[in-house]
Amino acid sequence: ESATKDLVNLLVSRGYFHVNVTPELANEDNKSKNDISKHSEKDDACQIVSTQDGDVMTKDLLQERLMEMLSFAGGRLSTEDASTLLAVDSCHIKQISNNSDDIIQVGDDLIIELYMDRMAETTNLQLDSSSGRVFVSDLATCVWEMPIDLVMNALQQRIASGKIQASLLTISSHKVLVTPAFEEREKCRIQGAFRAITLPTQVDSVCQDFEWDVAYVLPILKNACQNGHVLGELHDSGGSLAGAMYVPNIYLDMQRRSVDESFFSNGYITAQECLVMGVLESKMGDYVQKTNPSAIVLSSCVILKEVVVSPIEQALLETIASDSFLDLRLHLPDAIMQYEEDTRTIVEEMALPKEETGRTVFSDGEALFVSQGMIRHITKTLLPPLIESFAKTRAKEIKSSRTLNDSNDKESPVIQSPKRKGRKSSKKANTAASKGSHVTVQYGVVPLVTVANAVASEYPDLLDIQTAVSPLVDENDDNVLWEQDEVSDSEAKVSGGPLYELCRSVLYDDSFQSSCELAVRAELEQLDSISHSSSVRSRKDGATRMRSIESAFEDSACFGAACFAVQAHAKFLQYAETVPDVDEDIILDFREDYLAGCCSDFTGRITEYCLFRNEIDDQVFIVERNKDGIATEAVEGDLPEYCQPVDITARRYPTTKLVCVENTDSGEPKMPLPTLRVVLSGGVGVQLSRTWALCGGRCYEGGIKVNEDGSETVRQGDSDGFLSHVEENCLTICGLPFKKLDKKSEKQYLFTRRKALTEQLEATNDPNEVLELTIMLLFQQVKSLVVSGPLLRGTILTLLQKERKISDSISKLLQDLANTVSGDSKPSGALVTAVKACGLSRDISKHTVTTFEVTDS
Repeated sequence: ESATKDLVNLLVSRGYFHVNVTPELANEDNKSKNDISKHSEKDDACQIVSTQDGDVMTKDLLQERLMEMLSFAGGRLSTEDASTLLAVDSCHIKQISNNSDDIIQVGDDLIIELYMDRMAETTNLQLDSSSGRVFVSDLATCVWEMPIDLVMNALQQRIASGKIQASLLTISSHKVLVTPAFEEREKCRIQGAFRAITLPTQVDSVCQDFEWDVAYVLPILKNACQNGHVLGELHDSGGSLAGAMYVPNIYLDMQRRSVDESFFSNGYITAQECLVMGVLESKMGDYVQKTNPSAIVLSSCVILKEVVVSPIEQALLETIASDSFLDLRLHLPDAIMQYEEDTRTIVEEMALPKEETGRTVFSDGEALFVSQGMIRHITKTLLPPLIESFAKTRAKEIKSSRTLNDSNDKESPVIQSPKRKGRKSSKKANTAASKGSHVTVQYGVVPLVTVANAVASEYPDLLDIQTAVSPLVDENDDNVLWEQDEVSDSEAKVSGGPLYELCRSVLYDDSFQSSCELAVRAELEQLDSISHSSSVRSRKDGATRMRSIESAFEDSACFGAACFAVQAHAKFLQYAETVPDVDEDIILDFREDYLAGCCSDFTGRITEYCLFRNEIDDQVFIVERNKDGIATEAVEGDLPEYCQPVDITARRYPTTKLVCVENTDSGEPKMPLPTLRVVLSGGVGVQLSRTWALCGGRCYEGGIKVNEDGSETVRQGDSDGFLSHVEENCLTICGLPFKKLDKKSEKQYLFTRRKALTEQLEATNDPNEVLELTIMLLFQQVKSLVVSGPLLRGTILTLLQKERKISDSISKLLQDLANTVSGDSKPSGALVTAVKACGLSRDISKHTVTTFEVTDS
């Protein structure tokens, strides 16, 4: 046995085994040979391979014969064919190819470099026959029959070695092989196409006409423009291929002539004019200064000083001397005045004498220069009596709103106003917050409308300019404010016109606010010194009743249920907006019903509770509630209506409206929202008035204005803004955080609501009630949504009928009852019973109905 192993090792080292052995020796050694072949098949490290003829050879010899076989076959051979020709198992062929750097496996095929070289020759022929261009993907699939990445690698190697006379390009995201002759022809075609263009043209449009790739054309065109082969400029539009623009020189020359002619004739040119001529704003200054070196380049204009600036200098001197203002429209071209920054630069930095100061004011297309003398006159002469009158009124309001216990406390929280949120991050706003906010937050300032009316009386010419834009604002209009960021995003932000913007720009500063605060403080001290016995109304309610009201309002069935109702109904709005084919008018109806329904009911509750907590007299405000045009009766019992549990099954919410009890001195109804901001301070009044404003104008006095033609303008509400506002400010308004409707509370809310609706449906046979309760129950069952309101039998029913779980028969059943209820006929008892059964069904998708007469005979 030892000698046999030595012999095998010797034969292995020589690379072969002798095949002409005697049968006897073969028989004797058969066991050893079988053992060797089995060992070689199981051990990858073994260097012995057994053939199908019974011979044994080394793997080195097998690899040598495999390479000879591949060369003989032209460089490509399948693994199966190689296994058959070499009479070895295919696993040995695969092992040899895996370990060899000279063999590439492509699927079941074995490939060597010889095949690649042959395909390179074929590729050259293919290029010749296809006018010098061929797609690599076509080569890979039709010629090389190899994966594209292997073909790309082979092409790059043979292009570098010179075996393929071509280059690789990327055109329209495709790899393309092109010859030098093809590239030269395409370059000539591209240059010729763009030489023929006489107007600015998108490169992309030219490429589409000639079926070129933009990424391929742009480098060629850019180089041609730089070396003068194409006379024009290429603008790449910030690196965007799609926006690249070619502008021929002939057009550029025409542009320059147009710019020069306009500038010479007017003495100025603006970015808008240049844009019409096709000149970019960034090129405007260069164009003008090439022929007019003395031209002054501003942000959006180019001007000649002697034409634009000099005429206004004398007018400014006269304005300063008379302590007045100057209407800049009369002295500056409208084309320049549309650019505020440039107008301000011309007036304040170029025309105004250095030793003088003033302010330039812009509003609604008007521009005014206000001299420092005029500002001084308004501040020293007009404002003091206005501040004094305001201080007297404001001090009386503060005094009357204090409670008996804190009547001597000058820093009572009752007079605090809200910290405004969402203020603009400007120097002015920051100054008001750090220095002057104490003034506005606690004591307020003279209303802007009051100041503007006084200024208009003093300067009639300014009043004429204002009325040419917009009439003077009514004293009760609370839209025109000192700071427009006090108006929420959902409300209209009204500038009011140049008169009001002038007051904002030149008068509203820390000094003005401080003067108002000091005046109000002085009046309060005088009132306190006159009588220490004056106080707010005494509380009529005893301590026990106070606690009862607070406990009832904070109960989950009252305040918590009101919060949940607002959020639950908002989800239906979100759903309706996603339903296809729902008109925008219908969505608007849903929003108005939502705001005028559960939102106004919620706002009315927190308003009355807030007035109760702040001890505001009952004779200041009234929250009117009407259902179907009839005022709701007072709730029996000791607790007021706003503390009663919320009816989460209500088919209609009562219309809630906030009004003031007293009228103004002129007999007109007093506006409740401005009154809220005065009576309730500390952040409460402003936030509560915004809440009413978000409900829409139908929910408070003054929200509907009658126009001169008799039509009405209703101030619009904002459903999205309402929900976010109450979530953020409920704690400030009523001292209770807004209760969020999470998954757990929503599940409990819907369960309680369904149970209550079911009990109501079981107890009634009224056709109208049966129909609406059924619609409410089915909508909650199939969509987990809360619906109510006057559209239940209309649009809401239509949306319900579109749901997959509502069968055609049930849909028809509901529609039949809706039609008969809306008409004059009386529905049959069977129809009402069938609809009622649908509403009481636990799973409407499995419910079936039968046919019957729709109406009674």
